[in-house]
Amino acid sequence: MFIRSTPWSLHLLSSCEPADDIAIFLSGANPNWPKQTLVDMLYKHLDYTTIEVVSRLKKEWVADVEAYDRGHDHRLMFSDALTEGLIKQFPKKLVKWAVSK
Repeated sequence: MFIRSTPWSLHLLSSCEPADDIAIFLSGANPNWPKQTLVDMLYKHLDYTTIEVVSRLKKEWVADVEAYDRGHDHRLMFSDALTEGLIKQFPKKLVKWAVSK
């Protein structure tokens, strides 16, 4: 279950404009980050975070932990995607830096 599939989600999604703004900003800063991909990843992040918070408030601990785990995996994937975009944009600077670490 994701927030887009629940009745109360319409209100939440109407207040997600910052996610759209972040996607527009990032995709404008790096051509290797397509806007729609960023929008999808940011909304998925909001989905997992919302499920985690709501589950915790309802004391549904199994759902809370499952949402955290899925969100954690998603955040790792998201950070990898951002890192790959930076390496593609600045290969000489970042590959040299990564090798020296």
